Amino acid sequence: MLRFGEHPVIAHNLRWLADQGLTRAVVVDGALGDGHEALLADPSAFGLDELRLIRPEQPGAAAALRAAGLEAEEEPIVVVDITHLFDFDLRELIEEHRKSP
Repeated sequence: MLRFGEHPVIAHNLRWLADQGLTRAVVVDGALGDGHEALLADPSAFGLDELRLIRPEQPGAAAALRAAGLEAEEEPIVVVDITHLFDFDLRELIEEHRKSP
């Protein structure tokens, strides 16, 4: 599990999403391996109301996005690569997206 300091990068990113106002997240585990069920078991640990883990049958980014899209129930859909750390105003980006035709 890729770590940043004392915590896995995925934990940092899930907290960041919650800090940006998102309440639900879907983690598509295409290549993370075992052990994420325990980490992701309590969404409130990240400030989220709902957190689901999906494991697509086929490997690769396209299969992961397809699996996430099938589970998404409403917009916006925010795709975050868990191998990167983020620190920007996601709310502003989402608002601009909602204004676009």
